Amino acid sequence: MQRLLVLVLVSLVVGACSSIPKEPVLNSKPISATGNISQYWVSQDDQPDNYYNRAQLRVMSQKHVYVIVSYLIDSNGNVYEVTIEETNHKGLFDELVVESLQKRKFIPAKTNPSRQPVYNLSRLDFGME
Repeated sequence: MQRLLVLVLVSLVVGACSSIPKEPVLNSKPISATGNISQYWVSQDDQPDNYYNRAQLRVMSQKHVYVIVSYLIDSNGNVYEVTIEETNHKGLFDELVVESLQKRKFIPAKTNPSRQPVYNLSRLDFGME
């Protein structure tokens, strides 16, 4: 019984690790889509699951925070090469932004049937309304 449980757990871990390739799948050379991302890729999940810690909530209650991030969307709609380019509050939101983007899955827009891989630059804003 224990062996079966261990085998199932190992299978789950291996399956989870292999779900997104370690290297991007590129059917052509990536182009810049900054400002035109919706012509190439559409996010499957527009409602990010943001969970803020106390420090983040405290900062957001005091000031508006922004993070400018660059990333690659490969031919399968997976996100790679996430890089924080600029922020007005270094470190506190970086990990949240990187993890959120890496979990995001994109589908090709109707105008992108060839699944053109793209680089994008986005500004993400955090604050209390």
